[in-house]
Amino acid sequence: MLEMELSVSPLVKRGVCDKLRIRFRTPGETDFAVRRLVRVPITSDGRMQKIVVGTSYPISLRGEGVVRLDFECTSPASVQLGQVAVLAPTRQQYYWALYQRQRQESKHP
Repeated sequence: MLEMELSVSPLVKRGVCDKLRIRFRTPGETDFAVRRLVRVPITSDGRMQKIVVGTSYPISLRGEGVVRLDFECTSPASVQLGQVAVLAPTRQQYYWALYQRQRQESKHP
């Protein structure tokens, strides 16, 4: 999961930024894969908001890589990023540990 705090303020009075596109690529890839594109609704009122991607909006962050943020705006805008974190869901950690234990037990009964 990707968690980030951000604030978006259009620089034109009637400007709007209503979507954020998030892309990911690994160090060995030259381009951002289309299948890894996630579009997330955002508000552009200038207030800091927290966005969590990977729960309702699937994202494939596997290992090291580069995350790219593209804002869909009708005019130029100012963006401020707060804290950004890559989180592993608890469910994933639990089942991975369970799988590893079962695998070890089957090797050494």
